Amino acid sequence: MNAPIIRTALLVFGFGSLALFAQEEKPETEAEKVPAQEEKKAPLFEFTKVDVRSYDSLPLDLDDATKVGFVETFESDTHLLLEVNATITPLWTEDLQRINIDTKKILLANDAGKQYPMVGEFTYGYLKRKSWNSFSAYRPTKWKETKATVPYNAVFLVPRDAKKIVFTLEEVSTELAMPGKTSRMPAPAEAVTVEVVKASLMKEIPGGDLSRDVKEKSTIRPLRGALLEVTIKVTPKEGNSTMEKHFFWHTPWIGLIVGDKVYCPTLGEKWGSGISTNVSHNKSNYTGTWSSDEATFYFPVPEDLTDFQVTWLLTSAAKGSVGKK
Repeated sequence: MNAPIIRTALLVFGFGSLALFAQEEKPETEAEKVPAQEEKKAPLFEFTKVDVRSYDSLPLDLDDATKVGFVETFESDTHLLLEVNATITPLWTEDLQRINIDTKKILLANDAGKQYPMVGEFTYGYLKRKSWNSFSAYRPTKWKETKATVPYNAVFLVPRDAKKIVFTLEEVSTELAMPGKTSRMPAPAEAVTVEVVKASLMKEIPGGDLSRDVKEKSTIRPLRGALLEVTIKVTPKEGNSTMEKHFFWHTPWIGLIVGDKVYCPTLGEKWGSGISTNVSHNKSNYTGTWSSDEATFYFPVPEDLTDFQVTWLLTSAAKGSVGKK
């Protein structure tokens, strides 16, 4: 059946006269009815490699735990912690200078589409609890000469009976298989060598400047007992960062075990004319050999202390004795 023709009468008022015109409208074509399809966007990156590892149990937030001396551990009969470690190759262009993907667009789901929650990321060798972990990358200077990869790490809470899973980063997805067995996460202390250089008991130590303009310092004294001044040497064995050949650590990671029974968080690290609770140490290895750092720490201890253990993120890493030179 032919499409109906619609005739419309138009009244046009001229100079004192009235004219009636007929206008014939053409039927709408199929091409006009269907809106033009949007061009599919070119992908911003591609997955070079995606590894997954699962864990039965893991200590959480060791960085915070060292400050008070406790260990919080994830354990579950029904779920696993699944680590997704992706190597990503951005597809840079003249116009594309930065890739920024919000956490809401980073998903892990089963093949039926059920999503699993993000619970953290591995950073410096331990699991940091967080429900967000966006992805960002910036175009390097020599992007035309070489395809530099960017790492991404996230940990999800997944049922033990999960089989096939799909990891999605914005609009790019890859299907993964659940590992056949769970993995053991090495303690962060296994990536470093710690040696006690010297240790001595003290009654007080300088705290620091009260003002930048007036050289007047505070003094730190223990409420009970003594203060232990211990100098350690730290030598990395391998990198612990997502950056290549990079090793990071800072003051709160160092603790003390007294008499094999009591844990003591550090009061701080010697820094300038006083002490600091947050000195960062960064090491890079581009020559094939890791260099060492020496740093001095302070702890409140019993007056009769003789032997002790230095801990690295709550794991015993070295033994020492008072009076050792």
